[in-house]
Amino acid sequence: MALPDPLSITLNGAKSLARIIDDGLKSQYTTADGLLAAQVSHQVTSSGRKTLVRLDEIKTAADPLTAVQKSVLGSAWIVFQDPTWGFSTADKIARYTALNGMLTASTNAILTRILGGEH
Repeated sequence: MALPDPLSITLNGAKSLARIIDDGLKSQYTTADGLLAAQVSHQVTSSGRKTLVRLDEIKTAADPLTAVQKSVLGSAWIVFQDPTWGFSTADKIARYTALNGMLTASTNAILTRILGGEH
């Protein structure tokens, strides 16, 4: 079963990402300008399943040492790793919801601290 094509995401405004690759266990999506890309992949092993959801963003920024404008890549991803049995889809969603809630509570307070280097 495939995800919608195109995918919709909001990052500095609404964006539409068209599927450009679908090889069965992995799909890749990108915007028409190529500045935003998403990947969804599944890896099945003897001990379980790993699911990756990744978002990549390319932007132009000034190098702080030379002031030269350069393309830079930033990424964020989520990985679900579970044994082949024991955790239902609902369990996995509850785990993600709990993590997301912790990171984004109080206007992203914990996420802001983590991205600032705290651990």
